Amino acid sequence: LLQVITYPLGNENSLFGLIAIGWGEKPAEEFNKAHLIMIVNMLSRYYKNTLIYHNLEKLKFDLEHNLTVRNSQMENIRQGLLVVQPDFNIAEINNAAELMLGFSDREVNGQPVENVIIGAEGLMSALKTALSGVGIHDIGNFSIHRRDGQTVPVKIQALPVLVDNHVVSMLIIIDDISERQQYQLRAQHLE
Repeated sequence: LLQVITYPLGNENSLFGLIAIGWGEKPAEEFNKAHLIMIVNMLSRYYKNTLIYHNLEKLKFDLEHNLTVRNSQMENIRQGLLVVQPDFNIAEINNAAELMLGFSDREVNGQPVENVIIGAEGLMSALKTALSGVGIHDIGNFSIHRRDGQTVPVKIQALPVLVDNHVVSMLIIIDDISERQQYQLRAQHLE
């Protein structure tokens, strides 16, 4: 070979290859190291953009998968779930909560919790306490009133959702305990 020009691919912090051009004849005079650097920069940008694209595609797939799993859990769990913002306004509720409370998700979106979970004395102070903690909190058993006025005995729990040690929302879990109470009454009656 009469001449070889080499140049690293990438940048000084992250090299990913080396490009080498060699020839046995004298090259055209206008081809020099500056041209090689321009080619290397184009290849580097293409490689980086390709990596970014593939990483974003993987991230998109992972997020879509996680969202599908989350939505399936929200809609198929038998407990009523309310996703509540730190200001105690409702972001969304699942189907079980809609049936239990008598409100649709659209109706309660953005509404304060106390306007939807009606009749739970001391609920807001317990939720405020739970908001400052970590892990699931047993708020207590309550008799709440559905939209139609019917009373439903429930157990309420709260789970603050933290991101980087900051509360971003709270999950309120409402379990209808009327069947459990009926079973206990039947068991006591049989004794």
